Amino acid sequence: MATDSALGPRFSALEMEGGMSRPMDLLPGAARDGPEDGDRLRAARVEAALRDRVRRLRRADTVDLRPASAYEAVTRQMVETLTDELREIKLRLNNLVFMLAGAIVLDIVTRLVGV
Repeated sequence: MATDSALGPRFSALEMEGGMSRPMDLLPGAARDGPEDGDRLRAARVEAALRDRVRRLRRADTVDLRPASAYEAVTRQMVETLTDELREIKLRLNNLVFMLAGAIVLDIVTRLVGV
């Protein structure tokens, strides 16, 4: 065993695990039976972690849109009313523009016909 004065005792992989030389062997909970067992164990852990993450993401899809306070409810109602009024104004403005364009086309046609 080698020592490092600032960090305390330092162990090599061979000294810690009695001859194991792979860094993955030093992980806690790693299977010591063979490389296949360790790979299967790691794959199972990764799969479980991914499943858990997907499950949490699916639950996070739903957002509660209900107002949390009376102020928020009143403000939301005011914004919805303002949105409806703006939609009506845009509709009236579009109708006015089409009416003006129609009147210009009608004036041109009547001048061409000579009525």
